[in-house]
Amino acid sequence: SKWRYRKKDNEWIKEETEARGQWGITHDNAGRLFYNYNWSQLHGDLVPPNVIKRNKNHTPFSGIDHGLTLERRIFPIRSSPAVNRGYIPGTFDEEGKLLEFTSACGPLVHRGNGLPQHYDGDIFVCEPTSNLIRQNKISEDGFMLSAKSAYPSKEFLASTDERFRPISLASGPDGALYVVDMYKGIIQHAPYMTPYLREVTLARKLDTPIHMGRIWRIKSKNSSISKTTDLSKLPPQELVGLLGHPNGWTRDIAQRLLVEQNNLDIVPNLVKMITSGNSLGQLHSLWTLEGLAYTEPEPYLAALKAKDPKVVQSALRLLVSMLPKHPHVRKEIALYIQDNFENAHTVLQMQMVLTSSEIPSDIGFPYSKRFLEDYADFPLSRDVVMSSLEDREGEMLRFLLAQEEWHTYHQNKEIVIELLASAITNSISMLGIKQLLTRIGNNEDTTPSWIKVALINGMISSKAANDGLEIALDYQPKLFLNSDTSDENLKPLLNKLEYLFTWDGKPKRLLQEASAIQDIDPTIFAAGRQQYINLCASCHGTQGEGLARFAPPLKHSEWVTGEPYKLGMILLHGIEGPIMVNGKMYDIPDILPNMPSFSTLQDKDIAAIATYIRNSWGNTASPIPSRVISGIRVRNQGKVTPWYAAELDTLIFDAT
Repeated sequence: SKWRYRKKDNEWIKEETEARGQWGITHDNAGRLFYNYNWSQLHGDLVPPNVIKRNKNHTPFSGIDHGLTLERRIFPIRSSPAVNRGYIPGTFDEEGKLLEFTSACGPLVHRGNGLPQHYDGDIFVCEPTSNLIRQNKISEDGFMLSAKSAYPSKEFLASTDERFRPISLASGPDGALYVVDMYKGIIQHAPYMTPYLREVTLARKLDTPIHMGRIWRIKSKNSSISKTTDLSKLPPQELVGLLGHPNGWTRDIAQRLLVEQNNLDIVPNLVKMITSGNSLGQLHSLWTLEGLAYTEPEPYLAALKAKDPKVVQSALRLLVSMLPKHPHVRKEIALYIQDNFENAHTVLQMQMVLTSSEIPSDIGFPYSKRFLEDYADFPLSRDVVMSSLEDREGEMLRFLLAQEEWHTYHQNKEIVIELLASAITNSISMLGIKQLLTRIGNNEDTTPSWIKVALINGMISSKAANDGLEIALDYQPKLFLNSDTSDENLKPLLNKLEYLFTWDGKPKRLLQEASAIQDIDPTIFAAGRQQYINLCASCHGTQGEGLARFAPPLKHSEWVTGEPYKLGMILLHGIEGPIMVNGKMYDIPDILPNMPSFSTLQDKDIAAIATYIRNSWGNTASPIPSRVISGIRVRNQGKVTPWYAAELDTLIFDAT
């Protein structure tokens, strides 16, 4: 769903948000959201909700719906023939056990105190088709998150009972972990049941019994269950004290009750908790104040002194929401960023850049530049900066290009410049667009050729361009008066760029990409370009040229322009070398040992990348629809390791 709901004054408020996940949603102590898809067990948000997409001129491809793990292999302890697509070869191992997730659901971040402390923050995921529950250990590296199974070849919980169907998890008031077990043979919705599953279900009598659902409680055998209290009967002051309780369920309910009571007399108690050293109490107190619509900035400013960076991150988020009523807070935020950016935790630096949208450019831009440079290897750094720049992209571009070091080539700089040019074009800022054209066409300045190429690529790959929009100019730019240039890098791009504009005396015509001969949807093509430069260019190069020590070229690669199913299989599952490309053999150490899987991406995103690379840099091939990727995903259930080139050469596959 792309909607979120909040109950306030007995009414439900509906707001649009990012669409995320399929079967369940959970959050950690800092409020970060986690969810999954039936085929990909764990995804999460690296940024707060409703912030990374706030720049209407830029489409981000990171930060939300981040796949935390490529681990798809599961370890059931019984055979599971009653699987919807069990007729597909490779679905089961030789013992009839399912090989990979097919129905991941009901994720839960463990925040209780009924299990040993080393379980804190672990994320559990249900897999009812194979009668098991996976336990994931979460690792933080700056603002990045990843997950790994707690056990190398077994599960947290697995059953020999075919009707054990864990579908949802919850923390309890006693700190224990609760499992909702549907306990039913059939778990497939009737309209989607394959003939194979129907036959197996009836043969195994899995249609009965019904109405046998149950709830399991899991706790540490070395500790007794905590005594529970009816929190609704406690006075507000005691509820405030529970905001720092070790059990996440208790903290959540105490916060909800305080918000529902709407008693502002407890504000001093909340402020006292915010200035305490209990980071959990600080977080819950801040958001309790927000729930009470308390907008005096002092408690939130006090929270900027907290030691936990996630507490300060929340305080900054909440302070920004108060700026319309308290504009003087803007100066406090700017001073805080100036005084603390250098030594701040990466997560907090990220929040400072997100918050820089509310402070003057001359203060915020240097920190955005620093963030881009320090975290150049992470696409998220670019999306975070771009999200803070709505209608200031031209100003940021001029700021960066005024720095001498930004004239020395680096792939991250090329991508940033392209994204800025694309956003300027999307904004239809005539001043910004004319400045871009002037810089591209000026042969007397010192702008390097690679920067001009990035500017043109950004303009012609913009959403405005690929929506078929013609931008009307009041004059014919000098750039197009004489498009004969000695720069070989610019020549093939200038004609494409000219199609984006119209002026008096010029015939009206729509932008025509070279890929138009293949009837490629320009929106998909543009999305593929954006995904490519964010996810693939760091190894394959921005122009598909390949990079030494990383990956072979995609330009003129038979693996790219050949059979669509082979490219789809490579993108979904990865590939290991050695590999022959355009007559040259690539292997370690000239390339990395393997290309990783993109299996956590949506089918449409993989299809967009494939379509883009099949029609760029001189490649010409048919587009790949998302249904082909979906078919490959289904037909290759059980494939949990990368392909070898020799394997793909022997396959004949129909994904249509």
